[in-house]
Amino acid sequence: MRMIHRLAKLGLLLLIFLHAGQAAAHAFLVETTPEDSTELHAPPAQIVLRFNEDVTPARIDLVNDQDDVLTTSTDWTVKGDTVRLTPPKAMTTGVYRVAYRVTSGDGHPVVGSIQFGVGVKPGEAQAPKASSGGVEWIAVLVRTLHYFAVLAGMGGGLFWAFVVSAQARPSMDAVRHHLVWMILLAAWSGVFLVGLSGAVLDGGGVLAVLTTRAWSVGTGTSTAAASVVVLLGALFSLAGLWQRRASVGLLLLVCGALLGAFSFAVTGHIGTAPPRWLSVPLVFLHGLAAAFWVGSLWPLSIVLRDESGQQALDTVHRFSRIAMVAVVALAASGLGMSFLQSVLSIEAVTQTGYGTVWGIKMLLVSSLIGIAVWNRVVATPMLYTGERAASLRLRRNVFIEMVLVIAILMLTASFALTPPPRTLPQFAPAAPIASQPAGYSTVATSGDWTALVDVVPARVGSNQIQIALTNADGHAQVAGLVSEWTQASKADMPAPIVVTHDQQMSGNVALPASGRWRVRLRWEDANGNSHVIRLTVTIPADAADSPREAS
Repeated sequence: MRMIHRLAKLGLLLLIFLHAGQAAAHAFLVETTPEDSTELHAPPAQIVLRFNEDVTPARIDLVNDQDDVLTTSTDWTVKGDTVRLTPPKAMTTGVYRVAYRVTSGDGHPVVGSIQFGVGVKPGEAQAPKASSGGVEWIAVLVRTLHYFAVLAGMGGGLFWAFVVSAQARPSMDAVRHHLVWMILLAAWSGVFLVGLSGAVLDGGGVLAVLTTRAWSVGTGTSTAAASVVVLLGALFSLAGLWQRRASVGLLLLVCGALLGAFSFAVTGHIGTAPPRWLSVPLVFLHGLAAAFWVGSLWPLSIVLRDESGQQALDTVHRFSRIAMVAVVALAASGLGMSFLQSVLSIEAVTQTGYGTVWGIKMLLVSSLIGIAVWNRVVATPMLYTGERAASLRLRRNVFIEMVLVIAILMLTASFALTPPPRTLPQFAPAAPIASQPAGYSTVATSGDWTALVDVVPARVGSNQIQIALTNADGHAQVAGLVSEWTQASKADMPAPIVVTHDQQMSGNVALPASGRWRVRLRWEDANGNSHVIRLTVTIPADAADSPREAS
């Protein structure tokens, strides 16, 4: 009991710490001083980077045209969404670049740079040193392993507590040993993810995880907070598995599973989606339901392998009754999370990387639920025959479920590589058309490319278009930029309005009607590769007299 009290106190302190460190969404740069690609007559006294939300910087470097880093970590400060960098006093004539690596509240790394000239006009922007793609994908694989271990280990504790009968436990040491190894793997992988997150943010390669710098950066992210929650949950679950008193063991196992489910709400895109009073409970419920389902698969396969007849049938029936509730909770919470991420639309699925991954995941989840229904309606009744073949067929289906679960978790882990639609203005809830300002700005992403489109005055008639295109490195050289405009409500329109943009990516378009316009951007990069981004621009019905407002 003294151990339980200590764990409870530690959990309370942890929850207080997590509440104090809550943040919002996916960050991007909205304002800089000096402005990007401007010429200054004198060195700036201070360089300011302002983002759309609070950020945690990993590295802010001022680099000259010889790629020498002129500042250190003591030269910049951060307060909320604003980073201030104090440059050296002696700055000679030349071009300078500010390269930044920050993390947003959802743990997503944001990398880019701006440039300015002192006494000279800056030329083509240089790209900041990009992080190795290898470490990002290794992080995805480790995150997949971590998700599976948390669900299978701490969720398996729920199977041990509510499905395995007290009479059967002494003969099921194989299940308990499996759960112990899964829980230990969940704790180890969670800690390792802290270093990997730091390596990704710091822009290092795979071997950067061996440096203290990567771990120092990683401990400042929400991944570290989630790791602490998992460690605490692992302590509860391990203590519960070896607790001789059934009531105390049940309490410890439930606490471990609850903390494991809560760890998913501490970090990630959806856990930080507004409103948090709704997103956090949804992620928690989703994680708890998934924990029971996924955590039961491997123990269930062991039961079907080692037991037959009435004991296997009783175990499957106890699992099936709880699994029905878990599946309903899983589907309902998943639908709610998809709504908060603004992914429940054809445009979001087809025009964003996040939506594409979500669509594939939904296909796999549908297949998984279909197999679960088949097991309950067809495969489980076959166990009444007492034939060994019936248990083996059901066990085979359980293995298929495990393969689908791993694929689903890998897709879930890859969500960290792309921002969700809710962070893009064109997928945010729209105000009534009559209240739209006379000016429209929107952001769209496709792969490594991001397009910022500004339409002024955003009304029927002539409009000025300004487009800024950037790749994953923060800058890009493009050629042959063309935008094609088609009114969304008139699919039978003869042909789109085609605008060819100049080298400054500016242009003019005459829009004959208000409403939603679908825009298709086409261009080639410096290597001659073609790229396309699709987005939507809203033209108010009466915007001529309304003031301009930044979107």
